[in-house]
Amino acid sequence: MNPQEAQRYLRSLDLFGMRFGLDRMRRLMTALDHPQRRFDSIHVVGTNGKSSTARMIAAILAHHGLRTGAYLSPHLLHYGERIRIDDVDLEPGAFAAAVARAARAAQLVDRSLAGEDRVTQFEALTAAAYSELALRGVQVAVIEAGLGGRYDATNVIPSKVQVLTSVGLEHTRWLGPTLADIDLDLKAFEERVNSHLVGKWVNLASRTAGFVYKHFDGVLVSTLPDAERARYDAAAKKLEACAALYEARDYAAAIRLIVEVADEANAYVADKAPWLLAKDEGKRDELHVVCTLALNYFRLLTIWFSPVVPGIAARALSFLSDASQSFDDARTPLLGVRINAFAPLAQRIDPKNIEAVIEASKDSLQPSVSPQVFATATVPESITDAKQAIRAMNENDANSFASSGPRSPIPSPEIVSIDDFARLDLRIGKVITCEHVEGSDKLLRFELDAGNLGTRQIFSGIKAAYAEPGNLVGRNVVFIANLSPRKMRFGISEGMILSAGSGGDQLFLLDVDAGAQAGMPVK
Repeated sequence: MNPQEAQRYLRSLDLFGMRFGLDRMRRLMTALDHPQRRFDSIHVVGTNGKSSTARMIAAILAHHGLRTGAYLSPHLLHYGERIRIDDVDLEPGAFAAAVARAARAAQLVDRSLAGEDRVTQFEALTAAAYSELALRGVQVAVIEAGLGGRYDATNVIPSKVQVLTSVGLEHTRWLGPTLADIDLDLKAFEERVNSHLVGKWVNLASRTAGFVYKHFDGVLVSTLPDAERARYDAAAKKLEACAALYEARDYAAAIRLIVEVADEANAYVADKAPWLLAKDEGKRDELHVVCTLALNYFRLLTIWFSPVVPGIAARALSFLSDASQSFDDARTPLLGVRINAFAPLAQRIDPKNIEAVIEASKDSLQPSVSPQVFATATVPESITDAKQAIRAMNENDANSFASSGPRSPIPSPEIVSIDDFARLDLRIGKVITCEHVEGSDKLLRFELDAGNLGTRQIFSGIKAAYAEPGNLVGRNVVFIANLSPRKMRFGISEGMILSAGSGGDQLFLLDVDAGAQAGMPVK
């Protein structure tokens, strides 16, 4: 690839527009063998003055004898101005070679992405910069952020120093016309819905209502013991402060207080473990009390959540056969009434749905023609398998990187017979224990109640998606029961828990209806 081809390649990526998020960038760094980890970095963020600030910092570091690099944006005449080594713009040949390396990696990443998702121009440029800075052996790189906030592509660097310039109203074409729009964090919104609304609130009912319906004909206890009544009264008293917070429009503080009580409620349920009490006929009375208090915690949270999510709250109160109309009703627990069968009230947000909403709200930025695609003659099938190939290609002359035809379509899943599927023994498992695994960045350790199969220990690589494993205790999951046990350095894993998603923090455990019991086969 020569400098002109590098410019054309980058311009072709303009047609894909801007797509915020770090998943593609992390995959690019993996394909390039993590060049961003081979130098120290200073991250310059903000609205105005980033480029001049970054240039001055780089010049100061170079003056003190450090081999220094910089990554800036935008450029005046050509893209090569964005990458600087020791206060000098990258020469055209080196720039072309850096873009060629990034383009090879981008082709691998594009093959691994779903749908129409593609590496963007800014991501390719950033990958080229990090690759070149590492290749040149810079000691410190000064990196200027783009406009994506915490999901800006530059954020994959492990910077120990961040510099904030002035912050103002900017980029309204993409982010919205107000400061509140610019501050909108859809990833945080997704996490709050999945963790707080579903994981901490709705799951209180889904984990306990089935026991009341099965063992007590759906009727709550008529009187709570003193200890449980004291717990309820303390929680109700604490949440009364939310009325003033709502009045003052301090919604964030109100929600924090509600979530604090939700954490207390979930800790109580985890400690009492009603799924274990249900197995002991002699503990039916205790089970009845625990589930009644748990459902009253759920009702209490529902009443105070109602100004925020009125639709879900109305369905929740209907499930409880409760006619509460005001915050004052929260002072008295709901006792001796018959609840209805539990039905799902809310579901976790799929990130793809958020992306679809964003795309639907934009002016059309999609290309009417396919951009020119640069590709090598042969491409490894996966990023993991491609590391050695990437290293080998990086040693070749950049001009050997030639253009070719369009990418091959993603192959369809291999067809299997019903007999192949029948070989899998899928079962329902109730989570008894879920905890972090010391020494592992990816694994959670599960103990499952597998019904007549006994208990199973399973290690599952879903830690990035479930940062609070204790919240999974009591939940039903689907697992493969006849998978050959695997010996790991942390212990024996006796099966595989099924989840949906693309990996990392984009994984979601499968939901199971309330009537399913531990050990039941999945067909």
